[in-house]
Amino acid sequence: ATAGLAVVLAPLHEAARVRRVVTTVLAPASVRETGGVERLSRQSVSLMQGLGLDEDEDPEHLAFNLRPFGPGPGTPWAADELLVARECAALFGEPPVEVMATFVRAPVFYGMAQCVFLETEDPLALEDVHRLLQQGRGLVLAGAAADDTAAEPGIAELADPSPGPVDILGSDAVHVARVRLDPARPGSIALWLCFDDQRKAVASNAVATLEVALRDARA
Repeated sequence: ATAGLAVVLAPLHEAARVRRVVTTVLAPASVRETGGVERLSRQSVSLMQGLGLDEDEDPEHLAFNLRPFGPGPGTPWAADELLVARECAALFGEPPVEVMATFVRAPVFYGMAQCVFLETEDPLALEDVHRLLQQGRGLVLAGAAADDTAAEPGIAELADPSPGPVDILGSDAVHVARVRLDPARPGSIALWLCFDDQRKAVASNAVATLEVALRDARA
């Protein structure tokens, strides 16, 4: 979740400094727990056949359902939610980017998505946000893949007004859509992102993009 989010935040942070992020992470079965994909598959088949679920075998209903991650011991936050906040703060340095995350178990096998609301120190025009995302490394802005600056080779066919995690499986990029500015709060941006959580290139894209964003800070 941090890797995909960081790829999107990096060009915006470099241009206008991201102060705060609120994100809802829709986590697939592939990243939840050992056997998560098999468990979701078994539940889906059972429900489609009208057999119901064995509560002793499957105490948590995952198929065709949405469930938030449970909190950790002694805290109202899930461990993954705390981890994303810590990792983003470490990646972007001082002053830290504040991140509030909510993780939700989504009934999909592979592919992660996030609904993101972020605030920047310096307000950006919508066309500037589009330009920064379109030119960002490892990013594809939905509907812009036909443009020469939009994408890596081989994924132009994935351009879509609102791609979901299943639609972009096999792509190394983080795909962004539904970019909007809040007219009541200058510097506030809402967007949707999704990526293939099984593609290792996501992490390398995050590192490469952050190297650009943090170049001046390291110097």
